[in-house]
Amino acid sequence: MPPAKSSPRAAMLLLAVLCIACGLSAGAPAIAQVLPGISVPDRAETEEPAEETAPAPLRAVPLQAVPDRLDEGRELVRRAVNAARPDPEVESIAEQLTGLETRLETLDEPLPATDLRSLENALERVNGLRRDLTSLRLPLARRGSELGQRLESLQQASETWRLTREALAGGDAPAELLESVDNLQDALEDARQVVDGRLETILAMQAQLTRWRTPVEERREILEAAMAQAGAELFEPEHPAIWRSDISLGDLQGSRHAWQGDWQALQNYLAAREGALALHAGLLVLLLVFFFALARKVDQWVGDRPGLAPTLAIFRFPLAAALVMAILAGAWLYPDAPPVLRELFGVLLILPLLRMLPPIVSPVLRGPLYQVIALYALLRMDILLGTGTSLERYTLLLLTTAALAVAALMFRPGGPAAKLEAGPWWRAVRFAGRAGSLVLLTALLANIGGYVSLAGLLTNAVIGSAFAGIVLFAGVVVTRAALNAMLQTQLLRKSNLVRWHSAAIDGWVMRILPFVVLIGWIVATLRLFRLDGLLGQVVSGILFSRARIGTVSISLGDILGFALAIWLGLLLSRLLRFVLDVDVFPRVTLPRGVAATISMLVNYTILGIAVVFAVAAAGIQLDRFAIIVGALSVGIGFGLQNVVNNFVSGLILAFERPVQSGDTIEFTETFGNVTRIGVRSSTVRTFDGAEVIVPNANLISNEVTNWTLSDMRRRIEILAGVAYGTDPRKVIELLLAVARRNEKVLEDPEPAALFLGFGDSSLDFSLRAWTDDFNNYLTIKSDLTLAVHDALYESGIEIPFPQRDLHLRSVDSAAVARIGAVRSPEVGDAPASDAASSPDPGPGSRGGQGSGPSSGGTS
Repeated sequence: MPPAKSSPRAAMLLLAVLCIACGLSAGAPAIAQVLPGISVPDRAETEEPAEETAPAPLRAVPLQAVPDRLDEGRELVRRAVNAARPDPEVESIAEQLTGLETRLETLDEPLPATDLRSLENALERVNGLRRDLTSLRLPLARRGSELGQRLESLQQASETWRLTREALAGGDAPAELLESVDNLQDALEDARQVVDGRLETILAMQAQLTRWRTPVEERREILEAAMAQAGAELFEPEHPAIWRSDISLGDLQGSRHAWQGDWQALQNYLAAREGALALHAGLLVLLLVFFFALARKVDQWVGDRPGLAPTLAIFRFPLAAALVMAILAGAWLYPDAPPVLRELFGVLLILPLLRMLPPIVSPVLRGPLYQVIALYALLRMDILLGTGTSLERYTLLLLTTAALAVAALMFRPGGPAAKLEAGPWWRAVRFAGRAGSLVLLTALLANIGGYVSLAGLLTNAVIGSAFAGIVLFAGVVVTRAALNAMLQTQLLRKSNLVRWHSAAIDGWVMRILPFVVLIGWIVATLRLFRLDGLLGQVVSGILFSRARIGTVSISLGDILGFALAIWLGLLLSRLLRFVLDVDVFPRVTLPRGVAATISMLVNYTILGIAVVFAVAAAGIQLDRFAIIVGALSVGIGFGLQNVVNNFVSGLILAFERPVQSGDTIEFTETFGNVTRIGVRSSTVRTFDGAEVIVPNANLISNEVTNWTLSDMRRRIEILAGVAYGTDPRKVIELLLAVARRNEKVLEDPEPAALFLGFGDSSLDFSLRAWTDDFNNYLTIKSDLTLAVHDALYESGIEIPFPQRDLHLRSVDSAAVARIGAVRSPEVGDAPASDAASSPDPGPGSRGGQGSGPSSGGTS
């Protein structure tokens, strides 16, 4: 059963949507989401505002236009009243304001402990409140703007109809018309009051949010200053040296308040994101169904392809794999999560990791894997003790010592790390492990010397970074297993791309995914070391420091955004053309050459869209860019006439298609196949193997013979001559029989054998036949010629060679002596010339092939 043919129009529509999406990843705002210290400057702030034009004065409506304008006024009233109806979004915001007021009361509480973690949690709560205020202000501002425009339209309409009523009062307007105008004025006033009342409600809510924003900003500034001070105090000892200090439990009341604050912050955060919670729960259910469904078929796939066994081994633990992917998805579902939620996700990952990773990792790594996970669990328990107590100091000292011991055993010469593969990733792991060992040693010494906060920061960062690496490694393993499993499903195996290139797809994914994971690990590590803000400021200064050359302002970020958009456009173009060639074109019936035209148009369309997005990413306004292009087009038109001519000719070739890719063409002294049609030039490969680059203008303006424009048929003609005395009808029947026996000869048009005439030495015939195998027509012609020769030979028909009579008017005596006397012909004998000119009967006489020229007679 042939595969179903997809609609080319639907495929091209999908490709167009993907083309438009190629440039959305360009631009600097994405960088600002990764490193919070980066702030992208708003280019609109540096531009001068446009001058406002005075509105046109209102005038009365002419009498003849009043009926039509009355209908427009009623429609305006109807739309305004509909716009002023209660909005569910605004009502939801009004309900949220009550909860925000309760959260704002916590701003009056005293600052938490001066350790960085407590201050960071408090700052995250304030930032969450700030984001909520901003998210509520945006829909209110949009709604208020809409109602403001409606109100302004109603006021202008009321004034216009007031002037119209005054103008009609002094004229001869009908009473019914005046009554309609009065009714419209009343309706406009009623609608204005309704819209004005709704607008006042929204403005009051906006004012309330604005009042609340002030204490939030003040609290945020206070916390940032406290965090800066706490960061500076990291390098100041807050405890005496360990040999001078005493062990005491201290006051755990502060720890209890910290736990309560973290729990309250988590509740407030999740309460404001019920939609994200529902989405997360639904995602977990889908992942569970997905992994358990695929786990049932893994044994069959491994039996068919034993090489997949190591990759699909993760499906022995479908529950753990689903939990890992669901928890990792929380980073995208909760992008502004408080630290306590991130720590909770880490604790929830411990059991799935212990269940899933040990059976699939190398035996030399299982011990360090258990140790790192145990250290992370102890670290989370140590945080529960709070800060500022001597007990917390000593537990931290033990934890740092244990972590240093684990790192030293792991990365010592001859240890487990030395037995790992010598690839670049494992070398990077060994380098990071040894650097972590030095950091842990620094933390140990800092704790002994009394720098407990610094020791806690370094220990937490190293252990958290190692645990993050394990989690991301698990994510890579599960992602690759899920990808390979999906590539084995019957649904995806229907695709030529998956069926023929599944190994290549896995290879490309495993090239890209480790780099993405590496970036995520670096960001997480910087955040743990509290360096993300500093690095963000440095990157922001490098990327967005603008240089001005006259009126032109440019930055490194603009250049990188431009290059990124072009690079993504090139990658997307290559990907889509590959998918078209492998999976789309084989499934649809297209005229010859159309596939190449579509591929070329897709390529240049994506590149054109990428250029537009690149220009936008570089900060160049498109209207100014259009002016620049318009100004340059004049010079380009004069200086690059030939290039433009070839470009336009390429478009003509693409749409009119007089010459298509794969055609056999002949022009001037070039004869060959068209292998590529580009925008500027095309490539013709001659039958001698040379590739000729032909400007497209030559293919349009010059005479070109296209042997395969409509079809692949070609006529074959074989000329044959037979000896005089042969029956012509027999020869014609023989030639037709030979042509009909050849399978490559078409029946329609049917072969034809023609008696061309009487030649000098033979009766001349022509066999003409058609074939649809243009590329092999020379081979077919050779086969037909051999078959004609064999048929004539088997039938005893002679193929003569050219014959000539030689008449000698004078002969040298010496030549006569050598030749001998010439006998006079007797009566009834043939003339001497004829006898001498007749061929010698023998083997060489048949067919005339391989025999020499005839001897001449004498006279």
